[in-house]
Amino acid sequence: MESLEKFKGSKTSVTSPLDLLPDEIWLRIFIELPVSTLCRCRTVSKKCYSISLDETIWQHHSAEFFEPGPLPPRTKSSANSWEKFYRIQRNWNRGTATKVSSFKAHNNNVTALKLRGNILVTGSSEYRLKVWNIKTGKPDLTIDFGADISCVDFLEDMDVIACGSYYGDFGCKLFSLSKGECLGRFIEDHWIGTQCMAMNKEYIVLGTCKGVIHVLSWADGRRVALFHNHPKAVAGVRLLGRNTLLSVSTNGTIDVFDIAMNELLHQYTLPSTSISTCAFDYQGEGRDLLCIAPSGSIFHLRWTAVYCNSKPSQCSEIEEDKKYRYIFSQDPEVHYKNEKISYRTLCAGMDAKYNHGVIGSLVSYPPRSHLLVYNSLKGLSSKDGICGPNSLNAENGTLDFTPDTDSPVFNILGIDDERVVAGCSRGFIYCFEFGFNDSKEFPRFRTPAL
Repeated sequence: MESLEKFKGSKTSVTSPLDLLPDEIWLRIFIELPVSTLCRCRTVSKKCYSISLDETIWQHHSAEFFEPGPLPPRTKSSANSWEKFYRIQRNWNRGTATKVSSFKAHNNNVTALKLRGNILVTGSSEYRLKVWNIKTGKPDLTIDFGADISCVDFLEDMDVIACGSYYGDFGCKLFSLSKGECLGRFIEDHWIGTQCMAMNKEYIVLGTCKGVIHVLSWADGRRVALFHNHPKAVAGVRLLGRNTLLSVSTNGTIDVFDIAMNELLHQYTLPSTSISTCAFDYQGEGRDLLCIAPSGSIFHLRWTAVYCNSKPSQCSEIEEDKKYRYIFSQDPEVHYKNEKISYRTLCAGMDAKYNHGVIGSLVSYPPRSHLLVYNSLKGLSSKDGICGPNSLNAENGTLDFTPDTDSPVFNILGIDDERVVAGCSRGFIYCFEFGFNDSKEFPRFRTPAL
């Protein structure tokens, strides 16, 4: 009995040979583990838990979603964590939305949409313009536009919204973003038929159904330039830097203009292809362009990068203009193409910085819409992305339509680092978020006991 008491009171410890390995060796081992195995290792011991949090491991795994070379800057919500960044990119790569929400925006078809930060501006065929807080889904402002709304853009720091009209007796109207007051409008002597627009702090550009492009000045509302190089309607316009303008025609022609010089810099034509939908890179230098044919064929074009001698933040406007002139005064390369798409594409969006691509398409009759999310580095196959939002209905219980009879048709969308916002023909806005979440594969582990 006495010997038993002595045994209970003694302190013994058994040291595993693995515990003698330095942390650097453990780190090398953990880097080679699949993510699912790495997460299970977290529950083994405090040491394993600590090593599994090392940012080097998650930075290594994040690289699988990008081309060899430096990784892009992390998104806002993952700015201090490579692990969160990896999770967000994997959600995008799988087309797995971590949260889906919807709200009734208009009574009729959503015809125009622009997303920047937490501000969403939408327009509809009911002649109304609305400004939303995308986080709450609540309207901050409602504006009676007085005509159909074909396109919209806004600049928060300049407190302005620009709206284009296809059938109205004017080409463009301006409103205060904060107050909703009308600031002015652009009128010609004849019908314009505005189809698309772009804006920066100096110009507003209107692309029309007649192939004409109007460039307007912010300072006095005058027309700075008029380009008529497109024989058919303009499908999209994009301002690059201060004075470079990229435009896409429905006949498959892509023109690059210098606004200050009022001249055509370059013209490129996709062979034997018309364009029904196009999408510009939502951020960055705009070197990526998605062109979609009426048949559904997709062409991803990319221009060669050129950088200033100084840091981007220190580049002067003159250096920026020279850079854009050089980049876009040459033919782009076809980064990828897929001519076997069997469904009709209605809208698209892309973010080349993180290789995110999204298309909204019709897949059946009666119309039933799918939202396909894919990695634009690898291209699009028919198996990518979300197989229709209906698959998320049962899982999240947040969408208010039935799978067979009331599926929305997405006809316009916006994209940013961590979400897709899509407008549908029934007046609803759907927000698909791909941000950080605590899923089963990535549990929030408590620190394990020894």
